[in-house]
Amino acid sequence: MALIEKGQSLQKYSLNLIFFNLLSHLSVRLAINQLKHNIIYFLFYMINVFQDIKKSNIELYKSNIIIFVNIEKKNSLNFLYKKKKLTKTMLKTTNRDMVYFVGCLLYAYSVPFAFLVFVIGRKPQHVVLAIASMAFYLCAIMVNSVLWKLLPFLQSSLTMFILIGVLVIEGIRPIYYRFYTKFHNSFESISTNKVVFPMNDLFGAISSGFGWGIVHILLFYSPIISKSIGPGTYFQFNQCSTFSVITKAVYLTPPIFIQHISLMIIFFNGFYKKSTLQWWIAMILHLFASLWSEFEECTLLIVGEYIIAFIEIIWSFYLIHKPDYRRKLKGL
Repeated sequence: MALIEKGQSLQKYSLNLIFFNLLSHLSVRLAINQLKHNIIYFLFYMINVFQDIKKSNIELYKSNIIIFVNIEKKNSLNFLYKKKKLTKTMLKTTNRDMVYFVGCLLYAYSVPFAFLVFVIGRKPQHVVLAIASMAFYLCAIMVNSVLWKLLPFLQSSLTMFILIGVLVIEGIRPIYYRFYTKFHNSFESISTNKVVFPMNDLFGAISSGFGWGIVHILLFYSPIISKSIGPGTYFQFNQCSTFSVITKAVYLTPPIFIQHISLMIIFFNGFYKKSTLQWWIAMILHLFASLWSEFEECTLLIVGEYIIAFIEIIWSFYLIHKPDYRRKLKGL
């Protein structure tokens, strides 16, 4: 087991890491008179270590060790890599690994895929709105990244960064709504579009929320889910010993995506009615959902995100069934 403290380079501990694992592997192998296997195993391990040092990145080494890496949070992120016998097929995925990978894809992306096929992809104007909303959400993420780089106190306080990040995203949303109303009014100024390409608030909000949600899950969850294929896995023992990090990301993807769509419906209705109270309540709900993602108990975290998504669905369902919901948008 090797301990790497926060802010300390991997290069400084690389020799200790190699020496420790060399002794551990030699002691075990010598005890059972398999020195030849130990030498091959150590060479394989050392190659991986130097590759990671060259990349300046901490990877999962192909050995039976546990690496504790302290990140921005005060607790540590624990990486566990399961020991496997060194063979030529060591890095090849098994049928069970492939089943797990396919299961992760189906669970995480079934909801976005259903919206894409049955709602967004049926009308070209909905596809245009989804792509445009992706660009606006990416701009918000870029602004948050610049603020995180320029303001050092955000790098030491994840809660403060989430608070400012949500405020930036909610500041971009009215700008996007103005763009949407102009697009809607100019689009319907052509008489044929009213018949061939009809638009209303509901599908406009769903398309826009789809763009925001798909960018969010692709940026924050897809890199983790992509690690589901392979011989090893990740665990956060200090936070969640029940699920791996990959399984946790898979469970969180659907509710986060649904929250984006529901919030967009709520915000569109609030902007249309010029309801400041509704806008603030929705923003507080968004902030609460974002801060809830930092909850350390994984089961409560996942259940809480689904509850928040369910509340937002009920609220949006109530709004879209009001008689005045589908009235023509007022120009801003």
